[in-house]
Amino acid sequence: MQGPVALIEEDSPIDSALEYVDTLCDIYGFKLEEIPFYVNELQGLRLKDATGIAVARAAIDEWKPVMVILDAAERLVPSDKFTSNELDSFDRFLKGLVNDDIVPTVIDHINRRGRQDTSGKKKTATPVKVPPLELLYGGQSKHAMSDIMLFLDGRFRDGPVEASWEKFRVSGPQPPNFTIRFDEDRGFSLTEHRKEPATELQRQLRRYLEEHPGWHAFADLRSFLTMNDKRLRRALYALIAERWIETIGTTRDRRYRHKQDVTVGFA
Repeated sequence: MQGPVALIEEDSPIDSALEYVDTLCDIYGFKLEEIPFYVNELQGLRLKDATGIAVARAAIDEWKPVMVILDAAERLVPSDKFTSNELDSFDRFLKGLVNDDIVPTVIDHINRRGRQDTSGKKKTATPVKVPPLELLYGGQSKHAMSDIMLFLDGRFRDGPVEASWEKFRVSGPQPPNFTIRFDEDRGFSLTEHRKEPATELQRQLRRYLEEHPGWHAFADLRSFLTMNDKRLRRALYALIAERWIETIGTTRDRRYRHKQDVTVGFA
């Protein structure tokens, strides 16, 4: 889906946000003046009641975007609890965007430190990993109103960022977690954390497709592996689910090939 994108920026100064956008345009060779990308000129929007919602909807109706990015939730709906009642107007606003075929993407920040150990026991050298939702004010309420929640752990200025799915309530299998890297000269790259093939047939199939780039019909794979259709299809489905294989075509003429790591911005 392609089309205009709107950024409602309430976390960073507008100048800083536009400077970052300019950096990305320089890396990827985009001409910002030719891209339908909109940013609010004035800040101070709050989406807790009908008044704020009306202001946001008026801008969106004018821009007609296919995606709206909201940065950040704790500024747009300020609270220290984020109860379902407090988030109700915001929730209905997001659902209205979805109903209009606009993808809402909400940025939120971890704003709690890890749970304190009150047991009196001696601390161990291995820290206890706290679930991300427990580090987020109103995590359970925000979880209830979301279809997808992606946790980003790290900062690009310090190195790679680890991305993990905390919720994935859409059709199709949940994608694997992945690592994001950013280089100011080349841009972003993504590496998926895919599970290794579980059976020997899956391993043979993956090796064959990796060593023979290009698209292969089902009959070609069956000839190579000398396997019956049922076992081969099970192996294919398993590797497709883990994103080792990608497909094109309809059921009757479907073809398969090895899926490379996703790379964005690299030559």
